[in-house]
Amino acid sequence: RDKPGKLMTVLPSNLHWLPLESNPDVFNSFAHSVGLPSNWEFVDVFGFDPELLAMVPQPCKGLILLHPLGKKQRRNHEEQWITEGEKTAGSVGEQLFYLTQHDDSGNACGTIATIHTLANAGIPLADGPLKQFHDTCQGQSADELGWALLKQSGLFSASESAAHGGQTTTPDRLDKTSGHFVAFVELGGKLWDLDGRKRKAICFGDTTEATFLADATRIIKEKYMPIDPAKDNWSVLALVKTE
Repeated sequence: RDKPGKLMTVLPSNLHWLPLESNPDVFNSFAHSVGLPSNWEFVDVFGFDPELLAMVPQPCKGLILLHPLGKKQRRNHEEQWITEGEKTAGSVGEQLFYLTQHDDSGNACGTIATIHTLANAGIPLADGPLKQFHDTCQGQSADELGWALLKQSGLFSASESAAHGGQTTTPDRLDKTSGHFVAFVELGGKLWDLDGRKRKAICFGDTTEATFLADATRIIKEKYMPIDPAKDNWSVLALVKTE
């Protein structure tokens, strides 16, 4: 695609975000500090077998997948997924809050996946940085939203704080990472794959709140995992209600 940077004359100040560790505590630290109510949280998904999925509390409003990087052929698969999804998406995609991950955001994919999940999950957000970002920027293009994110000091500060709260040493903000985060949500009866590095959001067909967890994990197993079957740096977090 064309370089989004061509639209900008002056770069925002909050560049090169730190990566988030795939750890529920880290993601909850960020999510709760930007407006997720305390009775919702991210939990680990320990596997895709029915008995393991049954351990995930319900309702489940979103998934965040960490998958390995490094497969160029994934681009071809993604374009095929986009084309197929356009046949079933209808006008629902216009309701999505979806933003581009610009190169200048560095390792912001975990933060962006969390924003994609919270902003599209239908959970009323408390007043705070994310609700303000969502309400003031609603209706902008994905490209514009991606640049607007880099002006959000509240979200940047919350992400920085969460990034330092993991169990492993926080990488340098310019380090290259071996994984990438993607969000999955249900909106308008459709299953959406939201990844700021993709050309657009991907519709993977029909789903419901009751079947979302099974449907989304099936897509991960059937679409994502066969591309990198030998890699072991996969993980999934689920956004669930705890009370």
